[in-house]
Amino acid sequence: MTRYSMTSTPKPSSRVTTVDGFPLTRAYRTRDGRFIQLMFLDPERYWEPLCRRIGCDELMRDPCFDSAEKRVESGAILSEKIAAAFAARDWEDWRPIFEAWDAPWELVKTIHEVAADPQAAANGYLFDVKVSDGTPIKLAAGPVGFDGRSAPEAPFRAPLLGEHTDEILGGIGLKAEELAQLKAKAAIQ
Repeated sequence: MTRYSMTSTPKPSSRVTTVDGFPLTRAYRTRDGRFIQLMFLDPERYWEPLCRRIGCDELMRDPCFDSAEKRVESGAILSEKIAAAFAARDWEDWRPIFEAWDAPWELVKTIHEVAADPQAAANGYLFDVKVSDGTPIKLAAGPVGFDGRSAPEAPFRAPLLGEHTDEILGGIGLKAEELAQLKAKAAIQ
């Protein structure tokens, strides 16, 4: 199904199972380590504008990439070429180029940017949790929601390493002396 939607040709290919087979639907690293995610599900519509915007006009004339099907078949090579173009500039250099383009792309945000995002907050994707010393931190909910909620109803921190060891192992019958011996051997914490 994916191959058909990308190429209009429903024939099997060993390349479609790899991420490199779809170079127009992946994230590319910029020189400063940021990622720009492309999601060009209509490959013909965005192909030439992408080539122009990243300074790779020669890709439009390359017979290896002159159709959506050929771009999928030569996906690994094309991905390398696109990756090299993105890696040549920092996000701040790419920003005006991409922000002026009405296309399905997005800068992949850092965890700090997500926590400060007003839209994420408005959608209820952020919540506070106190860590072991009582300091509150803001976390983003996972991508799946249940019962109409994205964030957990009563969030709590993850346990520290070994925090519940005595309780759990004691609950299955280990005695205090046995726990002490295991801790002395560094078998548990």
